[in-house]
Amino acid sequence: IPTDPNINQRMRGQSEQARKENTLEAIRKNITYAKNQWFESIQFSPEGWLTTPDFDFLCKSCIVAIESGATILNIPDTLWRLDPFEASKRFALLRQVLEPIMVQNDVIFSAHMHNDDDMANANTLGAVMASVGSMKKDGFHTQIETSLLWFGERDGIANIATLATR
Repeated sequence: IPTDPNINQRMRGQSEQARKENTLEAIRKNITYAKNQWFESIQFSPEGWLTTPDFDFLCKSCIVAIESGATILNIPDTLWRLDPFEASKRFALLRQVLEPIMVQNDVIFSAHMHNDDDMANANTLGAVMASVGSMKKDGFHTQIETSLLWFGERDGIANIATLATR
């Protein structure tokens, strides 16, 4: 679900406040539906989070997702705008703000880095350095999304073989 209301084509022509309210309602509605159907594990990815100029709205989107039943908060770099230093900084800030609700709800913090600019491995390591992983009560757990030998989603995310040797 786009957390930058400006990239959601269906919301063109609406006021900024209406776009935000509709985005939060879409998050709430879709995650609640999934939770009430079949799924114990529900992943929320705030699409467009790098272009969201309103950091508070990004955090509110993540909080609504968690309160609605998301068990994994997957932070993607689908726009390939990060470098490892910026990845580490942004993930650390987001985790700092969201940690209390994530601990309370036993939510996993995850990273998904695209490789369009040959930075997926470096950015994934940057995210791990910023403690991307859950604040689980039973110990520390890290989740990163990877491919194996570049076979995977569009051949475009971090390679587990490379990361495992670091």
